Amino acid sequence: MQDVWDYCAKARVVIAELTGQNPNVYYEAGYAHAFDAEKVVFITQSMEEVTFDIRHFRCIVYSTLPRDLRDFRRQLTKNIEAVLAEQPRPAQATGVGASGSDRAGRVAEDMAFRHAGVILPPLLGSVELLLIPRGEFNMGGWEHHRTSVDDFYIGKYPVTNAQYKHFTEATGQESPAHWSGRVIPGGKDNHPVVHVSWHDAQAYCHWLAREIGEVFRLPTEAEWEKSAQGTQRRAYPWGDEFDQSMCNSMGSGVGDTTPVGSYSPGSDSPYGVADMAGNVWEWTNSLLKPYPYSSDDGRESPEAEGERVLRGGCFNNGPEEVKCAYRHVHNDPGKRGKDMGFRVAATRGAAQER
Repeated sequence: MQDVWDYCAKARVVIAELTGQNPNVYYEAGYAHAFDAEKVVFITQSMEEVTFDIRHFRCIVYSTLPRDLRDFRRQLTKNIEAVLAEQPRPAQATGVGASGSDRAGRVAEDMAFRHAGVILPPLLGSVELLLIPRGEFNMGGWEHHRTSVDDFYIGKYPVTNAQYKHFTEATGQESPAHWSGRVIPGGKDNHPVVHVSWHDAQAYCHWLAREIGEVFRLPTEAEWEKSAQGTQRRAYPWGDEFDQSMCNSMGSGVGDTTPVGSYSPGSDSPYGVADMAGNVWEWTNSLLKPYPYSSDDGRESPEAEGERVLRGGCFNNGPEEVKCAYRHVHNDPGKRGKDMGFRVAATRGAAQER
């Protein structure tokens, strides 16, 4: 647990989630207490899961319902501001709801990215995001070329049925064709949502942005490919050789979606992004246009008409289609398929600039 010790020692604020699914929480609490109890903020969905005395710590009880997450962030912001300002601890919270500036909220997010790589899921609607750093990389297959992207965040996993259900219930959006009304097929809560069009995916991103107060969108084709291969121009997220044990593709014999993260961490990209090969095709924001890629040639305009690019391959595809550089073309943005899903992205710093 040396890495946890190092993170706690360096951090100005320590945020630890108290759930039975976090085996490190006792180490985090102990280490943090050894350094400075005043810089610890515990978060929990249920006080019943807290099995030790935390009266000497800050604690927030929160809900993951989308409508509650913005208030949770404000409460977390208030506690972080107090820690950074070395103010007396506020009264222990019994729920969400407080005021505070976005500045401290962004401090919490940047801290989480720097020290753990993944932002705390409750902050962004239970969508785990990974930071992909700016820089150049080789994009494309035989027609590869150099291009660059700015810093951005991308979903660690494709959007699941359970996450999409929040959206359909809140907005009245039509449910995917394989659901029974508003009911997700049995055992598929954590499978990637499918039977969604590019327009559906855009609507989900816009709804999530309104609910959480962040700027969500679909990744561009370039962002998607860099997230999958890194900067080394890998054929697959895990390396240059195809390995059937690393993904849900035709050779797996599953013939359907699998729960997100089923092949992690071995198949994850260099940045830790999961399910970038196989399982479901993923919508990107990008219009189908010839290479070389340029984000300034109109292909990233959400209002432009034309076919949009899908990436990643699916459970019915072979080794060629699940390569990082493979482009699924000729896709009408209104098309919905049993093998078509998406994941979200966000622009770093966009929230502060609004």
